[in-house]
Amino acid sequence: MAEPTVSAVILTFNGERHLAEAIESALAQTHPCAEVVIVDNGSSDRSLEIARGFEPATTVRALAANRGIGLARNEGLAAARGEYIAFLDHDDTWEPHKNELQIEAFAAADPPDLVFGHVRQFVSPDLDPEVAARLRLPSGAQPGMHLGAMLAHRRTWDRVGPWEKGWDVADGLAWLVRARGLGLREEMLPDLVANRRIHGANQSFQNHHARAEWAQLLKGSLDQRRARGEI
Repeated sequence: MAEPTVSAVILTFNGERHLAEAIESALAQTHPCAEVVIVDNGSSDRSLEIARGFEPATTVRALAANRGIGLARNEGLAAARGEYIAFLDHDDTWEPHKNELQIEAFAAADPPDLVFGHVRQFVSPDLDPEVAARLRLPSGAQPGMHLGAMLAHRRTWDRVGPWEKGWDVADGLAWLVRARGLGLREEMLPDLVANRRIHGANQSFQNHHARAEWAQLLKGSLDQRRARGEI
């Protein structure tokens, strides 16, 4: 029986400092990725040049301008050909056994729809020391309920549907809310599968005004659940 195929989709926008590490972590999987698709979302730095430096081991899709993360994710999904698809941001990395562990979870007699793993947050060495000193990160690995720690079958992505546009920082949560609204089943592995870099240029750091999206999204989800009589 053929091994399940995994597509890694890496999104980047002005990620020249850390993009190479992200790509290398996808290429170093013990269950190798069948393909690594890099979507450059209109970067103005050397991100596209760095991405193309990994060809032909990777496939690069270059968008002419940054028209939002939803468009970039949809571009990556359209390009991916694997049975399973995973997303990785340009400033994060995967542990080498991520694919292997999560594919094993899907091999169960009654497999879940979404498989997550634990995530370790770390302060990037290039972060301003004064900013770093004010951060209070969790010690050790924590359950990672976000896209960078998840793997899902292609049919699951298709079932949830195209990525919504208009979100700046809440796109991952918006997708998970939609998935849960469909009753998709989740499994959280106890293993460390991903590392999230904190460097001061993360979307959540730069877009403080957009944090209202979280409240907007959660309110909409609660309203829908009330309409369905779930709460």
